[in-house]
Amino acid sequence: MKANDLYTLFAQQVAEYHKTDNVDAPQHNPYTDGTFEAVLWEKSWVDTVQWHLEDLVRPDDVDPVYALQLKRRIDRSNQHRTDLVERIDDHYYSQFKDVKPQPDARLNTETPAWAIDRLSIQMVLVLAEYLVTFLVIRTAASLLAAAAPGVANTLNPLLWGFNFIFGSGFAIVMRLILKGLRSRKLVTQQYQNNYLLSRISGFAFDIMIV
Repeated sequence: MKANDLYTLFAQQVAEYHKTDNVDAPQHNPYTDGTFEAVLWEKSWVDTVQWHLEDLVRPDDVDPVYALQLKRRIDRSNQHRTDLVERIDDHYYSQFKDVKPQPDARLNTETPAWAIDRLSIQMVLVLAEYLVTFLVIRTAASLLAAAAPGVANTLNPLLWGFNFIFGSGFAIVMRLILKGLRSRKLVTQQYQNNYLLSRISGFAFDIMIV
């Protein structure tokens, strides 16, 4: 699969999850069971659900019993996620098993599966920001149209036209929130990968230009 195919698959999966926004919603994998695409879809689904499970366990006033249930579910999810990564690795190992590395070849990343794992996490972050931006602008435009239709005719196109500014602002807020959660030890992982995020933004800019 090419990077464009991965991007499309991950975007479709995140959109499918947000049809319900429910961590208990059944997964409807559109790909044939046993195919590589089906594994990637399931891996992305697990990432998305786990991200939202971790959101549920972070509040200070969360019920301890419920928090423990969520923690155990997250632990199971982490194991499932690792199993899926190993299946992705098996796919690439079988695909490239006959390739002979050059004597001066060096390893530029972990296994291919963990590289895809990091990419899928970044895609969840990016698409979540797009979703928040869309919902906020749509809500603001609707309220403005109801309160002042004349003003809305002038301002609403500007709101949609400058959506990237709102998106950038929400991204900064999310980064600050994650930084604060890490400083309070509520989050232990560094979810953002600046290199991958810059590559995704560069790819999106190229698509926009084309």
